[in-house]
Amino acid sequence: MKWSLTFVFLFVISCAHAQPKSEEVELKSDLSKKISRLIQKSPVSASDLGILIKRKTDTGIKTVYSINSTKKLNPASLTKILTASTVLNTIALDHKFKTILSSSAKVEDGVLKGDLYLVGGGDPGFVSESMWVLVNHFTRSGIKKVEGNIIVDDHFFDQQRFDPSRGDERVSRAYDSPIGAMSFNWNSVNVYVRPTQVGKQAKITLDPVSDYLNVRGEVKTVAPGKGTKVNVARIKNGENKNTILISGRIESNDPEKVVYRSITHPDYWSGEQLKGFLKQRDITVTGQVVKGHTPNGAEVLAEVESKPIAEIVKDIMKFSNNYVAEMMTKNLAAYKGHTPGNMAWGLQLIREQLEAFGLKDGKDFKLVNPSGLTRINRVTPQAMVKVLDQIKNAFPIYPEYLSSLPIGGLDGTLKNRFKDVKGWVRAKTGLLSGVCGLAGYASNPQGLEYDFAMIYNGPNRHRWSAQKLFDEIAAELVTYRE
Repeated sequence: MKWSLTFVFLFVISCAHAQPKSEEVELKSDLSKKISRLIQKSPVSASDLGILIKRKTDTGIKTVYSINSTKKLNPASLTKILTASTVLNTIALDHKFKTILSSSAKVEDGVLKGDLYLVGGGDPGFVSESMWVLVNHFTRSGIKKVEGNIIVDDHFFDQQRFDPSRGDERVSRAYDSPIGAMSFNWNSVNVYVRPTQVGKQAKITLDPVSDYLNVRGEVKTVAPGKGTKVNVARIKNGENKNTILISGRIESNDPEKVVYRSITHPDYWSGEQLKGFLKQRDITVTGQVVKGHTPNGAEVLAEVESKPIAEIVKDIMKFSNNYVAEMMTKNLAAYKGHTPGNMAWGLQLIREQLEAFGLKDGKDFKLVNPSGLTRINRVTPQAMVKVLDQIKNAFPIYPEYLSSLPIGGLDGTLKNRFKDVKGWVRAKTGLLSGVCGLAGYASNPQGLEYDFAMIYNGPNRHRWSAQKLFDEIAAELVTYRE
């Protein structure tokens, strides 16, 4: 009898130690069982998943579901969650990046007797509208002619256009745009192809247009049923020009087609755009577009400010903009005094922010690129949820961060997802070959709120199945009722 009692006592103690802590896990809930069944029905292997879902209750934070939550996985563009949180925590919300036109030359009878400097201040949202405002301010100076060059000064950042973590191979797709303190229109061009009459050339339009770019080739308009196939490539044309190579065909009844391509030299690209905008306002420039440094004592002739920081973070998150994420990483460095702004210091500041959240470099994450455009980044779902929870508890930035996330069924990269639970999921997406991710917040009319991170690293053939699975799980969080 004594042996039996001892056995029972040891068995009870053993079971008690085997049970997860109640404040951390509630794996026996109906919701967790439903999630398990969704995973079992999916062609995705559970070993290729990392999932953590947490919910705040009256008694603390509960783990609703967890699988491989401490496994370091490639997060793809979920990385931008880490970057955006650091930007909002570091740079004052009322900070603005300035783009300036200046000169040390004299003005005589409306003629600037020397060079005009275009000085970049790291504004990632400097687009056609920004250039129009800058030139509009410049017109009030009364200058109608510039007898000199347009000198582009983008030395607020270093001159490394492509971070090595992106990989060695460059492509002309817009997501692989170069980085520069003086940049324009996300350093990319829109190539529009509009069909005309059968047998005729299609109409090709570049937006924005400038002397930096020229077009070679043509697209034929063909009869319906012949098939549309348009090829657009971009090549370097010397140090300061690009050529768009275009070919193919487009059916006469097709809508206008648009293709996005990057440029290679942000400084020359921006300078040529300025020259073109000045010409539109009947201001002539006799010289060329060149690179250089602004001389001491140059007078500011016009300037324009960037959008607020919160709006720039939206540009990062809503459409997963790699260019803006990397621009803001260099801005992090410059803002903290590490000039010229560079990727190494910016990344270090992001790492320091994650460590301030209680995460450990090497254990919880490995960060080499701020946008996720790399095969090297790693993060655990547990670390990702920790960041989401820390942001939620940071009142000064949480509203701005929440509004930056794509809204399920409404906008951004989630516009065409979560149509049945529109508005109840706000999350960042991630996608690379063999990688899929979804992380953010979900709620429901009952008031249950969830923080979640779901990452898939596995065969590329199951990537879309993983996305479907993640959507099903997030929708289950919205529809679940206790």
